[in-house]
Amino acid sequence: MMQKQEPLRHHFLPVFFLKKWAGTDGRLVEFSKPYKNIVRPRRTHPKGTGFIDRLYAIEGFAGELSYEVERSFLSPVDSRASTALEAMVAGNQPSPAERDAWARFMMSLLMRMPTEINLLKGVVQDIDRRIAGGIGQMLLRHVPVDYHGAIEQAFVEYKREAQERLTQNIMRVLSSDDIVPLISAMHWDLIDLAASPNELLVSDRPVIVHRDALPGSETTIALPVGPRNLFVAATKPGLLAELRRVPPKKITSSVNADIVAGASRLIYGNNDRQLAFIQNRMGTNNEPSIVATILFNAGLDVAHYTETIASFEDDDLRNRVVAAITEHQHHDAVQPLDLRLAPALSTRSSNKSLDD
Repeated sequence: MMQKQEPLRHHFLPVFFLKKWAGTDGRLVEFSKPYKNIVRPRRTHPKGTGFIDRLYAIEGFAGELSYEVERSFLSPVDSRASTALEAMVAGNQPSPAERDAWARFMMSLLMRMPTEINLLKGVVQDIDRRIAGGIGQMLLRHVPVDYHGAIEQAFVEYKREAQERLTQNIMRVLSSDDIVPLISAMHWDLIDLAASPNELLVSDRPVIVHRDALPGSETTIALPVGPRNLFVAATKPGLLAELRRVPPKKITSSVNADIVAGASRLIYGNNDRQLAFIQNRMGTNNEPSIVATILFNAGLDVAHYTETIASFEDDDLRNRVVAAITEHQHHDAVQPLDLRLAPALSTRSSNKSLDD
């Protein structure tokens, strides 16, 4: 059986999406800061940017994880979203299936960017640093020296299973089954900004989310989907009508200001005419991503896992280890102790809301 090949080049901004900014030569302009604080434009094809090698790979995991994230989650989402976008650009109302596909794509754009993926990786690494070692030492303190080798081997498997369970939970959050229906149920519009003198820009943090502080108040989500098209979703339909009365130039300027200020490393445009605008504003908004809040609400934060595993260790893990060793000693077994541990990694149940 042929082994699955791990994808090394992980596109956090899919090619179909970046193609919307490509010119007649098939290239778009990538803006970055390769040297200190100076923004440099670079013409490139969509396939040649918006990726990081092994972005979704987590240290200590087999290549299967990268394959699973890229092929089983991101690729199907991108494919269906491309079809949904073409329908909307053509002026058609998206079908229920297309609305679901586009909502999932919007949510994935909030979660799959390098800054957010590094946050997720940090959770996994913190679990290993702050929890795993402590549990291993606890086990060794409660068993005879003769059994330390068996404990250490069992704990290697324990850590691997704990990390895999955590990763599965992270992928469950990435699928966003609680939030996607809320986005799908919002009021949608695709605004044509062809009358604006400037084109829309997009970045490696492409989704703009505005939420009023008061509970139950307005939430809006905006995403540039080309130099002249802006996708907007709102919890209340009145905002869309108001937005259509705003001059295209003002909308474009406001959206570009948010996109450029919120960028992490990369900004994209159809041309380099807005280089000075980008130079003055790139990366100036350091507000934390909403991903951290989503992780906390789902119980995918280090503090929650520390509490969960510590409780499991105190109440169950140690007792099972001691019981297994006692049984082994009682029967005076010749065979080595075969100890299998299973981590208890639970997540909080949470009722997510776009206004949370």
